[in-house]
Amino acid sequence: MESDTPRSTRRRRPGGPGRVRPAFERLERRELFAVEVLGISAIEGVELTLPVATFQPGDVQGTVDQLRAVIRWGDGQASPGRIARSGTPGEIAVIGDHVYAVQGQYPVAVTVLGAGMSQASGRGSATVEDAPLVATGTAITPVVGRPFDGVVASFVDAYPGLDAGAYLATIAWGDGTTSAGTIAAAPAGGFNVLGAHTYDAMGPNQAVVTVTRSLDGQSDDATTSVVVVEPALTAFGTTITPVVDQLFSGVVARFDDAGAAADPGEFVATIAWGDGATSTGQVVAEPSGQYAVIGAHTYETTGAFDVTVTIARAATGQSDQAMTDAVVVERGLTAQGTTITPLAGRPFEGIVASFVAVPPASAGEFTATIAWGDGTTSAGRIAAAPEPGRFLVVGSHTYPSPGAADVVVTVARSASNQMATATTNAVISVAMRAFSGALDPLSDSGRPGDNITFINEPVLRGTGEPFSIVQLFARPEGLSDRFPIGDTLVAQDGTWTLVAGPLPDGAYVLSATVLPTEGFPMEVLPLLPGGPLVIDTLRPRVVGLTPTDRRSGRLAVSFRDESSGMEVGTLLDPAHYAMLGAPPWRAFPAGIALRPTAAVLPTDPVVIDIDPGPGRRRSLGLRIVPGGITDVAGNPLDGPSHGGPVVVSLGAFGPRRRPRRAW
Repeated sequence: MESDTPRSTRRRRPGGPGRVRPAFERLERRELFAVEVLGISAIEGVELTLPVATFQPGDVQGTVDQLRAVIRWGDGQASPGRIARSGTPGEIAVIGDHVYAVQGQYPVAVTVLGAGMSQASGRGSATVEDAPLVATGTAITPVVGRPFDGVVASFVDAYPGLDAGAYLATIAWGDGTTSAGTIAAAPAGGFNVLGAHTYDAMGPNQAVVTVTRSLDGQSDDATTSVVVVEPALTAFGTTITPVVDQLFSGVVARFDDAGAAADPGEFVATIAWGDGATSTGQVVAEPSGQYAVIGAHTYETTGAFDVTVTIARAATGQSDQAMTDAVVVERGLTAQGTTITPLAGRPFEGIVASFVAVPPASAGEFTATIAWGDGTTSAGRIAAAPEPGRFLVVGSHTYPSPGAADVVVTVARSASNQMATATTNAVISVAMRAFSGALDPLSDSGRPGDNITFINEPVLRGTGEPFSIVQLFARPEGLSDRFPIGDTLVAQDGTWTLVAGPLPDGAYVLSATVLPTEGFPMEVLPLLPGGPLVIDTLRPRVVGLTPTDRRSGRLAVSFRDESSGMEVGTLLDPAHYAMLGAPPWRAFPAGIALRPTAAVLPTDPVVIDIDPGPGRRRSLGLRIVPGGITDVAGNPLDGPSHGGPVVVSLGAFGPRRRPRRAW
């Protein structure tokens, strides 16, 4: 059996001694490849895709697709190469892809494998340069004494794929201080270096920003131009209304100082009044942090004047100007009306007019009279408005009916009898009342406000918009459906009344639908405050009488109500009982106490202990005063006859037993 392993063939070299030739020199008549590795220039971190080597196969049988190549890049990495024909006839190229992480010189080896065991190799080198990192300074103009926080430099890096965390930045601010910078990605690409610092002196300066790539220590410096400036002054004008031939004194301008809080004495203010006169203003600090310029001047004519206020910093001469409008007016009163909206039948009190007095005065120097437009007149009250020089006239009045009226307000200066008149429009409307509903007190036979009653046709009443329609509904507790119990019209005075029922005993959740004169219906649920409406017409009963101590005559009486429960307070009144078999002057019990029970529901029995008093050896029973004891709904105790007393004897609740003798 022949082996598949190729064997070398020994042949004698013509003209000399015998010599062994490798089998692959004759295998498929191939010749040795001459592989030439090309010089490689790369930048660290940047991916390469380029021809690495070339070779000429010579007299070779087979196609390019049958050839393979391996590239060893010299940095410990190897990858297959792609075989392709180059642009030179008869030449084949080996193309490779690779990324060098770090700069330096690397040996490169390329091996080409042919059919069978044929192969050839070549060696070369790769020169890898640093990826350029380029930083650029950004000019800044911080304010002396104020914290600066912003961009001081930017940089781009040819090393791909790194984020802001891959770099470090140091800032030498040029005044002997150094701090770390913050790296942030720039919106347009690259990165920004941000820093925070406070300069103590004005003038030009230079900051040096050093950016370092943490991966390999590559760095670059950027020089940033720094011009430290003094704080800016920003002035604002205003409007003043001096009175002719009267000294004006007040604020003519305000300004902001961007620097730290300065003493007002550091500034100088000059005021050109617009009529050829100039004076020096007084600078004062205001609580808001601004500064005000106060000036004093007397105008000799009326009219409008442009006032120019110049504020300068005394130490540096830095300045700004503000333009103020001065409107010089004659002495006088100017009144202005307004619109009021009182409600008919309700007292109104409010502002009915305002006026401006020139020159300004105090409120006590004026009087006001108000003609309300319905034939009545009253005095107004003068009050100072927040705006200087303006006053308010306050009046009070009650209009009997809705409508409209012209209110005439007359203001007079007491000293000179100077007068001004203003007309105010009064629109009197009907008082709108919020919707409400409640059980009429006369129908609430139980405790006030608990909505528990023995009246099965209770009266409901409430308030609402006049002439709207109120529809009432009742839903038994525990059920989902409701049923109508009546409807009514809200009267002109905003009240409504409705008799509901008759309703069977039970608890009901009441609701209402209100149909206003305009707009959409409104649902009101629940209607009654304090809980559902409870109808209870059943009377409570005595359900037990037991002697607890025959020697002393003490008794235990049990009461029960099937609906709302017993009104415990009525059970504890001795005046509601009389002991059977006792003389009239000793009929009332000496003491009554409520016995603690495990009662959970209102309908559970309630037990009281009755002490007839000393000297009573035996009790035959009780006589209960009619109407005294009731349930929560107000129903009196049930008895043999209506209106008569309830008599309860021991025999009615079982046979008497002779007490056992105590030994």
